[in-house]
Amino acid sequence: MKSLVFLLFAILNLSLYAAEDKKNILILCSIGGYGHRAAAQTLNHLLEDEYNLSVVYPIDELRIWGLKSGEQVYNTMLQNDWINSLNLITRHLAPKLFRTRKARVEKIIHRHIRQTKPDLVLSLIPFINYPAREAARKKKIPFLLVTTDND
Repeated sequence: MKSLVFLLFAILNLSLYAAEDKKNILILCSIGGYGHRAAAQTLNHLLEDEYNLSVVYPIDELRIWGLKSGEQVYNTMLQNDWINSLNLITRHLAPKLFRTRKARVEKIIHRHIRQTKPDLVLSLIPFINYPAREAARKKKIPFLLVTTDND
């Protein structure tokens, strides 16, 4: 994680600032699988003295067929060791669903960018990285993708 901190400093071309001059980082996180939240908490712990961090959960805001995205269903399946079913969903169904909802995801992230005015958008989650990158690019904000696993 220390190397991540140095990478963030390089990307933002920053040195340490006084509290009122802190740069803003928007962290895109997920409640599915818990590893993403652990990564966000680690970043918060490492960076909170130098940066204003805003952690948001865009997948949780997304509605698919009028329903929440199902991250809690994912967590329940994970806790009950339904790994084969999870693999089927995450490999085949989820990518197609998210591809068809790129514009919606981008709109959700645009809203968070407007609200937080970040100097960097950092994504810890799969499936939404293309619309997240596009939202950041259109606002001329650096985008950093941090993978939390090898999947």
